Formats: sequence, structure tokens, C-alpha cells
Amino acid sequence: MTIPERLRKMRVERKISMKFCAESSGIPYNTYQKYEYGEREISITAIQKLANFYGVSTDYLLGREADSLKPDPIAQLSKAETEEDFLKKYFMLDPELRAKVREKMQEALKQQQETKDDNEYITYTTTIGAEMDRRKAIQRASELDDDETKKNAV
Repeated sequence: MTIPERLRKMRVERKISMKFCAESSGIPYNTYQKYEYGEREISITAIQKLANFYGVSTDYLLGREADSLKPDPIAQLSKAETEEDFLKKYFMLDPELRAKVREKMQEALKQQQETKDDNEYITYTTTIGAEMDRRKAIQRASELDDDETKKNAV
């Protein structure tokens, strides 16, 4: 399989347009078209960008590996279309930007966990408060019964 055939295969399997692929990988659209149509020799830089974009090795693009295209991780998930679009865009980011997105995601998850912990604490203290009120009421009723019993004994 040639480089242009591999590029087309991966793009079609992921159901993305040439324009989206070109923009996301940082290659001019007309240049990408020529790569995929086999009308232009692909540069080493472009091979690296496309390998990163598609999540494959440069050897795979060059035809040095067996046809071992990694499954699209996005296709494996069940989600709404907007989430799929977001994930596709995330996987196309360079590693530095991905790290920033992961950092923000971790901050949001930490904040959500703190909110959940706060809510659990409020529920816990409310439950404890109600239990204490119940015990006080039982104790007071018991004291009233004891007082009534003493009066009747006299």
C-alpha cells in the first residue's frame, strides 16, 4: 500500500474531510490533497505531522510496518456527537496542548470531587444532627416518664 493510499484509508475510516485533516495537522489544504492524490512527494516533516495526527508511526505511513493501523480510540467510545467532535480535536492537538487540556480537566474533576465531598459532609452532619435530636427526644421522654412514675409512687 502506498503512502497516498494509507492517508486516504485512515482519513476515510475516521470519517473526516481532507480539509479537516489538513488544518488539524498543520499542512496546507492543497498540499494535503496532492499528498493524498499522489501528485506530490511527501516531506519528512509532513510525514511526522500526519503520523502524530493519525496516531500511527512514521514507519506505518512509509509502509515499513505490516498493515497494523491502530483502532481509532474515539470509535470505541459511545457518546454524543459533540463529544466525539471534541475528542477528535483533542487527539489532533500537539502533546503540549494536550497536557494543558488534561491539566484543566484534572482541575475540574478535583473541583467536582470537592463539591461532592462537601455535599456528603453536609448530608452526614444533617443525619448526625437528626439522630442527636431523636436521642434527646427519647431521653427527655424517658425523664418525663421517670418523673411521672415518681409522682404516682408518692
